[in-house]
Formats: sequence, C-alpha cells, structure tokens
Amino acid sequence: MRRRLLVALSAVLARASAQDARREQDAPSVASDKKHHASTYDETAARRALALAQASYCVAPGDTAWACPTCVDRVDVHAIFDGGGGRAVVGYDHQEKTLFVAFRGSENVPNWINNLKFVKIHPWESLPDVGVDSGFFDWYLSLRPGLLGNLTSAAARFKSSRVRLTGHSAGSAPAVFLAFELARGLFGNNVSLAVADVTTFGSPRLGDGHFVESYADAGLSETRVTHYRDCVPHLPLDDMFWLGYAHLPTEVYYDEASTVATVCDGSGEDASCSDNCTLCTSVADHLYYLNVSLGYFAC
Repeated sequence: MRRRLLVALSAVLARASAQDARREQDAPSVASDKKHHASTYDETAARRALALAQASYCVAPGDTAWACPTCVDRVDVHAIFDGGGGRAVVGYDHQEKTLFVAFRGSENVPNWINNLKFVKIHPWESLPDVGVDSGFFDWYLSLRPGLLGNLTSAAARFKSSRVRLTGHSAGSAPAVFLAFELARGLFGNNVSLAVADVTTFGSPRLGDGHFVESYADAGLSETRVTHYRDCVPHLPLDDMFWLGYAHLPTEVYYDEASTVATVCDGSGEDASCSDNCTLCTSVADHLYYLNVSLGYFAC
C-alpha cells in the first residue's frame, strides 16, 4: 500500500511541469467559464449536504436516535446499513422536501488508497465504452442491494420521488454511481426516482472520459467540493497507466481557510483550482471541509 501511494505521488510530480505549462494556456477560457457557472453553487445547500455526509460516520445500523455533532434537524432517518466497507444513511429531509442518501467514506486515508485498484472496468452492457474504477464500483455494488430496498420503501413512506445524494472521500463514489444508474434507468425496473442534486467532498476520480460524457448526457451534474491541498482529488491520476481517469464537473475549490470558493470551469480538470497544486499530499485538508472536521474522530 505504501509503495502504491509513493508511485502515485511520484507520478503527480512528473505531471507538475506539464500542468504549469497548461495553466497559462487555459487562463482566458477559465475566466469566462467561471462566470458562466458561478450562479449554480449554493453554499448553504452544500453545508447541509456536508453535515449529512459527516453524520454517516457517526451513526450505525440499529441506532434509534439521530444524534451527532452534524446531525441536522428536520430529518427523518429511514435506514442505516453497511455493505462491504461502506455505509449508507437513507432518510427524508423535511427542509429540502426530498429523500436523501449520505455515504460514509473509508475509515482512514491509507484504507482508502488500498481500495484503489487502479483497474478500469466497463460494468454496463448497454454502455460498453464507459469505464470506471473497479475498486470504487465494488464499493458501490456492496451497498446496492440495501439501496434498492430502502429507497423503494422510503419513497413510498414519504411519498417522494426526488433524492439528494452526498458523500465524502470514497463515499463520493456510490453517490455518483447511484445518480448515474437512476438517471440512466439502470438501477431497478421498479424504481423511478429523480436525482435532485449530487454534492461530494474530496472526491477521487471515479471513471474515464466516456463516463464523464455519459454522466452529463444523462442530464446529471455534480457539485464537487475540494479543499486546498487535499490529496484525494488527485487520485487515481488522470493519466495513470493510460487509463484516462477524469473528474466530473463542476468543481468548487476552497482556499486553505475555507473562506474563498472558486467555481471552476466545466472541464472537471481546471488547472487553476485543485489541479494548481504541484504536489498535494495533505490528509488534514481532506478531513476538514467548510470548517467542519470529518471522519470518525470528529463524532
């Protein structure tokens, strides 16, 4: 695992000079694109999504009370369940008038890195060109049976057909894959839910350019929040082993103090945002978003 991380970080250094050269070239289009996307980011909504994402670290299957530092009010929890290494919280948000699913990240960053197999698979027969990381898709598949049953029953209980999805770190993967399958009609024949929004924090790259394109073609968007020198958004590398990993747009990049948010361009790989870092290795920034501590130790 340590060797894998060193290989990845060495490759980041190798990319640095190419990124530096690209920044000047990309600057004019980035400025105009930021203006175009600026109105789409709602920080208040992002903070509520972040609170739900952190709450998923602090609650467990069998819990009967919704009580933790970030357990927001006006929420009914329908189900909390585990699958493989993941955890999902399904409920209804009375403030937003939508269902929600919050996905927990891995226990620690080394475990997260160990989940990365750096192997691309093509899991959807109807979309043979769409490739995603096998480790993250396995993470999603471990939760999928619980999602199928609990989302169906929650939709009936709360009479809602809209769902908000959120997750931190590796928990971003099932949030994105669930949104993709719901929008593409790949989740279940008897499940008809509209994706209200997807907000992730410190997400890794999850798939290739075909996945990014197919995600957008399904009418989906993502608010992908990043924080300063967080190491996780840089893995897997976009050019690792020629697999062509790429981020989904649109990134919202926060400075070190989390006081300035930059709404980045629509490429998902804006060289003036998270990609501006020559060598991003900060675990601390990964566990601290919008001035909220994340993970088990923050419960």
